[in-house]
Amino acid sequence: MNRRKFRFLSVPILVFLLIHERSGAQGENVSWPWGPGCESYCIARGEAYFYGLREVKVRGAPPHLYRFDLATSTVSRMLDNDTERNLLKDGARQLDISSDGRLLTLSAAAGNLRRGATRILLVSTGTGDVKVLVWNERNNIFPKFSPDGGEVAFYHSHPDMERNNWDLFHTKGFALSVVNIATGEMRQLASEDWRLMRDGPPSWSPEGKYLAYAGAYGKKSGGEIYIVPAEGGESRRISPEASKSCCRPVWLNKDVVLYSASGPEGWGLYAVRSDGTDNRLLYRGAVETTPDISPDGKRICFAAASLEKADLGQVKLIVLDVTGKPLPGPHSDVVLHKWRR
Repeated sequence: MNRRKFRFLSVPILVFLLIHERSGAQGENVSWPWGPGCESYCIARGEAYFYGLREVKVRGAPPHLYRFDLATSTVSRMLDNDTERNLLKDGARQLDISSDGRLLTLSAAAGNLRRGATRILLVSTGTGDVKVLVWNERNNIFPKFSPDGGEVAFYHSHPDMERNNWDLFHTKGFALSVVNIATGEMRQLASEDWRLMRDGPPSWSPEGKYLAYAGAYGKKSGGEIYIVPAEGGESRRISPEASKSCCRPVWLNKDVVLYSASGPEGWGLYAVRSDGTDNRLLYRGAVETTPDISPDGKRICFAAASLEKADLGQVKLIVLDVTGKPLPGPHSDVVLHKWRR
């Protein structure tokens, strides 16, 4: 799948998809105008938040940050032109929302930063006020709120590394850090001596005690899943030696982490206990988005490309129970490939 074809999403197309919800039977085709796997929207309190261009063909135009009411199908801009011009001039991506729905966080670039450098922003969903949470000469990407909403975890580059937005995902020199929203204090959890693998944010454990992330240490490493204490400590690999190109980890519950990989049983979605035991295949296919866990913790949804010859490469919505059993649709509580909240 081509992850680079679209950097910005088209608002009319996304609104159409949100209205129609793509919520049909299990395995229904999923299509969207931005690259598969891009963390381009988030949902909370019955509203979806996303950014994009009204016209994809307009080069140099700034993206807009939007709010979409899932009940009324109305869309509205969240920021004025001056704010977007100053803070989102060169694009924004990787939205996440706090559990109470009051704050958005995103990675954004602006013209006054050196090439490739991005900063982490906070946006109030109530007032539209914007706060720069992390601002330096590094590439700060994939922000993720802690379960209590008090901290944001994110990846950042080494200040001397070459900055190229798309090559970053396989470039040595990244670190995992956490920033406190109230104080701005930061702590680094994982060293800068590893390569960031694939597109996808770090994942907090449900109680906020650990973070799971995908990285590769050493020249021969193909990408592994690690967990690290949120307060600091040693990282510990939990994916097995036989699993390669591991990416997009997400905690299913306090004991189990999901991730996509080329594992012992082929490409697919795997589950492994946080102590590194009981690794098992839940779904065979090329997982294209970070799996999303339903609010009740009983179901998993994601988009995946088929590996079968009959529909090779076709991206579909997949919904499973926690054991990997496919659940037939329709799934009215799924919007594109994330659960309503």
